[in-house]
Amino acid sequence: APCLKWYPGDAGYATADIVGDDGIAAGERIWFGATAMAPGSLYPLHRHAPEELYLFLTLGAFRGDDEVWQDIPAGGAVYNPPWRTHALKAGSAPLVALWFLTL
Repeated sequence: APCLKWYPGDAGYATADIVGDDGIAAGERIWFGATAMAPGSLYPLHRHAPEELYLFLTLGAFRGDDEVWQDIPAGGAVYNPPWRTHALKAGSAPLVALWFLTL
């Protein structure tokens, strides 16, 4: 983690590219990174064209479109199709997730 360039969000979270424009390696067809969130923080609703896969390294919660929050265990994964509105939420412990986007 120390060699990554972390970008803080507005409310207790930060993201870093691992493979991508600001990552430690370039990627032409994939963008891969990490998100770290403080306990109780929210990564707000957002959407984007690339499809995405989240791999939760710790317990967290995910919400897609107008769905209810789903608890995702450590080691759990969530597929997010293109343009689906989605958000992440940390519970009482920090949330750490890896994300993979196809370009």
